Amino acid sequence: LRIMAAINSPTFGCVGVIALGPKVTDFEYTTDDCGFVSSVASAAALAFDSLRLRDRAADFEIPAAECPSCGLIHDGDTETCTCGELTQQARVPYVLRGVFRFERRIGKGGMGVVYRAADLALGRDVAVKVLARPNDHAADSLVKEAKAMARIGDPQLAVVHGVEIWRGTPLLIQEFLSGGTLADRIANGPLDAADVVRFGLTLSELLVRLHAKGLAHGDIKPSNIGFSA
Repeated sequence: LRIMAAINSPTFGCVGVIALGPKVTDFEYTTDDCGFVSSVASAAALAFDSLRLRDRAADFEIPAAECPSCGLIHDGDTETCTCGELTQQARVPYVLRGVFRFERRIGKGGMGVVYRAADLALGRDVAVKVLARPNDHAADSLVKEAKAMARIGDPQLAVVHGVEIWRGTPLLIQEFLSGGTLADRIANGPLDAADVVRFGLTLSELLVRLHAKGLAHGDIKPSNIGFSA
């Protein structure tokens, strides 16, 4: 052997190796050759994780336990939350495909429920939007929403990381906005006049850009306006 590179999955550790023997020519491998093999190994590791994410075996993951009071998410066998409330069955598993661990319900509306989850592969928090009442029309709308957000890529829109499927229902994985929502801020008291003007200008400018691209949001409200850190 002349070159060996490990295929290190961010989630599962070493899942294989790439090994090359001597060249058919008399030349030795160069530093660029080694870098290329390393890049191929990294790409293979990410592809492995991607395939694992889409493993249909995840459809057999049992639902998590959710506290109806504080919103904490627990393993499916948990009957009582740490706050003392009895849990109920969640709309999501505790851990999705070994990558996303659901932690708390952070929002709920007529169309969907939003959870904060930990991305175990990349070490970050994400927001996961799940349909409140799954049906074919709602599922199609959620996927269209994800595609539209990803296609536009506006700095004032939450970043879409992807769409996963669990038990036939799409889950929208997107940027977690740790600064809370406008609804949270309003609940704490009146906003400063300068903030009202600034938020209004930012929102109106974003809507102009969306409308120019033929898109209408259709559900502008304080709970749908979030803030980054």
